[in-house]
Amino acid sequence: SYCNGESKTIKIKTNIGFELEGTYNHKIKVFRDKEDVWVRLDEIRKDDYVLLDISKRWHIGTSKVTEEQAYAVGLMVCDGCWTNKYRIGFATKDKELVLGLEKGMGHKFTKTNDDVHYNLDGIKKVLEWKEFWGFKNEHTKDKFIPEKILKSNKKVTSAFVRGLFDTDGYCTVNEGRGTSIIVGFTNTSEKLVKQLQYILSHYGIVSSLYTRKRENWNIIYDLAITGIDCKNFYDEIGFGLKRKQELLKY
Repeated sequence: SYCNGESKTIKIKTNIGFELEGTYNHKIKVFRDKEDVWVRLDEIRKDDYVLLDISKRWHIGTSKVTEEQAYAVGLMVCDGCWTNKYRIGFATKDKELVLGLEKGMGHKFTKTNDDVHYNLDGIKKVLEWKEFWGFKNEHTKDKFIPEKILKSNKKVTSAFVRGLFDTDGYCTVNEGRGTSIIVGFTNTSEKLVKQLQYILSHYGIVSSLYTRKRENWNIIYDLAITGIDCKNFYDEIGFGLKRKQELLKY
């Protein structure tokens, strides 16, 4: 490798939310005029189809994280809170998720009076958990996939992604003209959603990214998986939460 200094760049975004940035003379492969061709970024056209690499490629993993730990931190990234240095909080109506969380974290959570919020108290426990995963005091819109997960093998990564979808994911079935299924994921962290979209591509799963603004709230980022990619999601990852997995089986 070598460094040839700084150069101006071009950033492109596809209709389904994938982004790419490079220097003007950087070449990418596109489908144009009924054939695959290499073009420079400064030659890209709005009607070009950028080819995506969805080949299933995985490293063996260098992280010592277990599947149970990965699933639990996936749950926490979406429905957990750790901004209080004395407490880790988790919100859910599904007892299944609490059991998975406790198994992966190795601690019992205390249920509050509203039957939705669960807490793990103790500054030492909170600090050790945050240090292990590289967390600080992230709010919802600042959450991300921990480095230990990015360095994990496929099984561990799948457990983490399953935790994400068991909390902020959904499955809808439409029985209008034929049956159609959508697997989706919704979150206010742009970084988290874009990381997830990229990781899904390594399972051969293509997802579309959309944004929307809710009044007096953060921008919402939605990932949508449709068509044959729903089956790929079922085969490769699936939901751990029984009620969601039953819908996906449909």
